[in-house]
Amino acid sequence: MAKRYVSYEERDEFFELLCSGLSLDAAAAAATLNARPRPTLNMRTPAQELDQLLTTPSAA
Repeated sequence: MAKRYVSYEERDEFFELLCSGLSLDAAAAAATLNARPRPTLNMRTPAQELDQLLTTPSAA
């Protein structure tokens, strides 16, 4: 079995997925995919985009 390494940025999601009952390989794959920059988010990760949305005051 090939070893999977999870980056520092992916570690929180990785451990959360492991605690939810996913296997080690599935948790590593999910954390890696979810930490990838997305063209639809201007090459930002979903976590970066969410942080920006939560910290930017809305023009309500």
